[in-house]
Amino acid sequence: MKISKYLASLVVFGTAFTPLASHAAIINSLFSPGINEVQDSDAERVLREGRVITSGSLAVGDVIQSILRFDTANGGFISDTLGPPYQLTGYSELRIAAIVSGTGPGGLFDTLFFAPTGSANMGLDPRAMVRIYERTTALQPSFNLNVAPATGIANVFGQTFLASFGFGEVGDYWFSTVLTGTTIDAIASSSAGQGQSPNGVFGLSTLDNPGGLPIADDGILSPISLLMHDIVGDTSIFARENRVDSGWLVSSNINASFAVVPAPNTSALLGLALVGMFMLRRRKQS
Repeated sequence: MKISKYLASLVVFGTAFTPLASHAAIINSLFSPGINEVQDSDAERVLREGRVITSGSLAVGDVIQSILRFDTANGGFISDTLGPPYQLTGYSELRIAAIVSGTGPGGLFDTLFFAPTGSANMGLDPRAMVRIYERTTALQPSFNLNVAPATGIANVFGQTFLASFGFGEVGDYWFSTVLTGTTIDAIASSSAGQGQSPNGVFGLSTLDNPGGLPIADDGILSPISLLMHDIVGDTSIFARENRVDSGWLVSSNINASFAVVPAPNTSALLGLALVGMFMLRRRKQS
């Protein structure tokens, strides 16, 4: 009887100090323990010393700036499940830190190695490369790819900040490959969905997570680095799609995968159950 009362008090104590669901990101309802995936549609452009570049070769120091609209979670359309006015959006800045030439099955290619920009747009953490937001009420700005870049960026920043991702560990990476000689305007003029180049891959860490996204630390293996990361994925860039403002240069697509930790309540109750079994076993032995 005493043990039952003790366990009951532990449950009450644990419940009292479990974060309320209202403080968690709404998107969390679409995630479940195990590997999860989200997919987005982006609009991107290239900046060089703050100026927009629309032609010529990519160079070290160039910044790839983009706004992101996440369309699906685990294969289901987010809009169908959560409904309006909800939107999961993001902002990203990648700086080309190095360009390394090599030879592969398709001939000569260049590998673009990306790094954080450290700009004020990315928040206080200089390691950040992607910031995620969600629109939870009609009072927050609506996300739209078919608006001027400054407006689109401002609309993302006007929503509720959830998390940022970037280079938090030594093994984190983000790079793309492109055939040598491919220019910025050549990428922008390719047919949407065809000749997607460059092909990019990344393995990142969670840097800041006020939305409580249940992403497991080092929970997923990267097929590229063979190291554990918080989140891994791939990207493809192609011609600017219809309904994307002409101020943006190209469109892109990102697929990101991560492992979700069990819900806090489930973990707490499992722990309490194990404690209870241990105490009952000791009582029987005494």
